[in-house]
Amino acid sequence: MAAASRPRSRAAARFPEVLDVHLTAQFLTVSADTVYDLFQCGDLPGRKVGRKWLTTKTAVLKWLEQSTTPRSTAAQDA
Repeated sequence: MAAASRPRSRAAARFPEVLDVHLTAQFLTVSADTVYDLFQCGDLPGRKVGRKWLTTKTAVLKWLEQSTTPRSTAAQDA
């Protein structure tokens, strides 16, 4: 029930939970080549299933949140 009470953007709501490269690119508003690069270098969480890279909308949103969160002073000094 907690998930239903969270506000969701209309843009996020129109995407399925499991995303392939092209849906991920649309979701992030970047090119498919950028998404392939992010998957291959391990920056964006995903799995290769057969010949396709897959991720979840939840994983992408969490990745975005973590990548935009300011680092603490101790983390910046390291």
